[in-house]
Amino acid sequence: MVRQKSRWVIGSVVWKEDVEKNRRVFLSPSNLQEALRAAVAECWGALGTAYLASSLRVAHVGQGDGPCPLFVLQVERAYCQELLAVLKAIRELGNQRCLISVVHVGGTLRSGRRELEELIKSVFLKQLEQVQASCKP
Repeated sequence: MVRQKSRWVIGSVVWKEDVEKNRRVFLSPSNLQEALRAAVAECWGALGTAYLASSLRVAHVGQGDGPCPLFVLQVERAYCQELLAVLKAIRELGNQRCLISVVHVGGTLRSGRRELEELIKSVFLKQLEQVQASCKP
């Protein structure tokens, strides 16, 4: 039996400026999966939908009403490039304009977690420097 190798894609939804916070769509696994299927069908038709749908899984969706909610997708290694192209093709979720930003692509969740920790640490350090610069007399 052959082991199925997969890739873990960590991404975030960046809402457009004209989308008001109270009108943003609550991001859930089902509406993300539906947007992915629609984008795959648009890009590659029924055959692409059949291939990618069987190898794609929405593993986690973060806080749906946050400014840039994170999500984790698991896809077979053979279809990772196709998934990345599909993520770039998504322009709206639930009739609200957005962009999908890919944060990390890795072979394990552990590497993705490390990448997110480094990203969060750098954001906090940058904010700390800004606060310290504004507090100097």
